[in-house]
Amino acid sequence: MSKVYITNDGGHNYDAAKCYGDLVYMSHGMLEKFQTTKMLRLFFGYLKDSKPDDFILVSGPMVANVCAAFVFACIHGRINLLLWKGSSEGDSRYLVRTLDLREMLKEEEARGERV
Repeated sequence: MSKVYITNDGGHNYDAAKCYGDLVYMSHGMLEKFQTTKMLRLFFGYLKDSKPDDFILVSGPMVANVCAAFVFACIHGRINLLLWKGSSEGDSRYLVRTLDLREMLKEEEARGERV
């Protein structure tokens, strides 16, 4: 089964993400936004054994999400994000967005446009 890596447990209810995999909380509470190297090390400890089909659930400070996404993308060449889409109509849910850098580079190369 896939894993859902939650960048920061900010006290929200993440139960709706369980359908995507087992929830793994990588940090809790306040994170110092200027301690990016510390965040990289923390997230690498969790993500080093991740699989390409696992997810990063965006939660908490933006810099923490950037660091977690960076680690995941460096390991796998892609990232699978779970983004919360709130709705006043009762159909709030997570949306999956996959960014695949390797695939994009292949497409660019096939068109002869690789930078």
